[in-house]
Amino acid sequence: MPLIAGLSGADGLRKPLNRYLFNVRAKYSNEAEAIVNQLVTTGMTRIAVFYQDDAYGQAGLRAVTAALARRKLEVAAAGAVPRNSVDATAAVASIARATPQAVVLVALYKPAASFIKEMNRSRAKAVTFIGFPSSVQTCCLVNWTTRRTV
Repeated sequence: MPLIAGLSGADGLRKPLNRYLFNVRAKYSNEAEAIVNQLVTTGMTRIAVFYQDDAYGQAGLRAVTAALARRKLEVAAAGAVPRNSVDATAAVASIARATPQAVVLVALYKPAASFIKEMNRSRAKAVTFIGFPSSVQTCCLVNWTTRRTV
């Protein structure tokens, strides 16, 4: 039975080629390439990554790191949130210290919302947040970042 339009952009669903899998979503590496390209094109070079500490988040971190390396840039800072947690305190501390111009979010909705709220509370300089399409859907993120608790 075929699987059509799975939500993952993981390489494990693409290699080796499986004739019963029909991916319509871009690979994480393609998403990272487009995100980094947009940020660098607009003049941003200090780019941090907030990621979920699991296979998904680590794949996103590797993809962003590789996209930056192709432009002779490095990740300005990286901070992780444990899987199934919204405690972004440690990640905020390390990322805010680096004063990034942008933070790429590779985490599910609630941890990403918690991170943004904590970054705002930390009074970090103005930062652009941009997420992998699977991690940050605008409607959910706006809803969770405007509530008093996450």
